[in-house]
Amino acid sequence: MHPVMNLWHWNLWQKTSGLRGESRPGTARAGLVLMLLATWLLGACAPLPAPAGEGGHQDALQLHVIPPAAGMDGTGLTVYVADAAGMPVTDATVQVEGDMNHAGMVPVIGEPVADEADGAADGFYHIPFQFTMMGDWILTVVVERADGTRLERQLNLQVNDAGVSGDVVAAGQMAVMNAWARPVLVADGNTAIYLTLLNGTGVADRLVAVSSPLAVAELHESIHEGDVMRMEPRPEGFDIPAEGGLVLQPGGKHIMLLNVPEPLEAGDTVEITLEFATAPAQTLEVPVRDMADGSDGMAH
Repeated sequence: MHPVMNLWHWNLWQKTSGLRGESRPGTARAGLVLMLLATWLLGACAPLPAPAGEGGHQDALQLHVIPPAAGMDGTGLTVYVADAAGMPVTDATVQVEGDMNHAGMVPVIGEPVADEADGAADGFYHIPFQFTMMGDWILTVVVERADGTRLERQLNLQVNDAGVSGDVVAAGQMAVMNAWARPVLVADGNTAIYLTLLNGTGVADRLVAVSSPLAVAELHESIHEGDVMRMEPRPEGFDIPAEGGLVLQPGGKHIMLLNVPEPLEAGDTVEITLEFATAPAQTLEVPVRDMADGSDGMAH
């Protein structure tokens, strides 16, 4: 307990006992009861931790912008929105506004876009937008979810002959984010790995293979048929659209590690290498974490 609170409680006991330096059983007991009551009231009035998603909506969302590879000649950009656990947000509308802070500059405003507008609810929002001149831009992105959660963020961008740079996925980059693996409880068990790929290369690509020095690694997909779900290998890999991305998530596309020789617990890491049809291979260390993503713990 805080030392000031200890002193306060001690003075309260002394006052209720009626004496300082004396002990009277009846008044001492009454003072003790009052002290405990005061402690309970202080605890009851203390602020409670905000539930997940409350008191910090903006921090509960991730936002990433994939700029047009064609720079000023491009006619759209992509905004990827995920929650704090890295799962795609599919129930929002996203709007962008670009401004250069020049006198007489007319802002470029994109119409609000829903996720399913492109035919796929995957967290990628494809927004018609075109930069009108070269220079420094401020891009304001507004995300509004169905539950009222609202995120507004300003990004600093530079537009020049080389394209668009700044607070965006770097041109030519296949960015990997939100990678994590499930724990392995027993030796020779299996586990799943999830991650998100953001394609800033400007060309469509494909995740064709994955490998790991720890165990056999395969690309899999969970298929839902009514109340039944089965898992199938996908040796052909997964498409990654240009100026879009690929989400590997529980209950959908994912990476399987088979017959892992020893248990893995939260805090461990797993090395994997991702191989693409076009982009260079990437090796990364994937953290193992407990299943706090809201999934049912059964779906791979």
